[in-house]
Amino acid sequence: MNEAFDQLTSAKNAFQAENWETAEQLCLQITQQNPQQVETLEMLGIVYCQTGQFERAIAHYQIFLNLAPNHASAHYNLGTAFSKVEQIDAAIEHYQAAIVLDSNFYQSHYNLGNAYLAQSQHEAAIAAYRRVLKLKP
Repeated sequence: MNEAFDQLTSAKNAFQAENWETAEQLCLQITQQNPQQVETLEMLGIVYCQTGQFERAIAHYQIFLNLAPNHASAHYNLGTAFSKVEQIDAAIEHYQAAIVLDSNFYQSHYNLGNAYLAQSQHEAAIAAYRRVLKLKP
């Protein structure tokens, strides 16, 4: 097996074990060798969210989405990171993008409802929550 594959496997193992520091180090090594390795960029975004480094998560998700714009879970994760730093308009934009790509992604509908609620858009929040209940009764 080659070194890049071994590094990616090790990064996935550390990620799954929630060993965020090791996962981050391995992912950063991989992205230094291959800056367009989208799976690694997504893992880095999640690692940074899990460790409260939301601005770094946002940066990595944005790079990821420049390479793979039709990835619903990356839009969802980016929306979540934006909501953590109280950039609600940006969060809404990415939850909506995730829903356009996967209308059955109930977590995006739920978080979209939460974002609307944060902006006192009660009717829109209720509509989003109703969609969640249809998708996940």
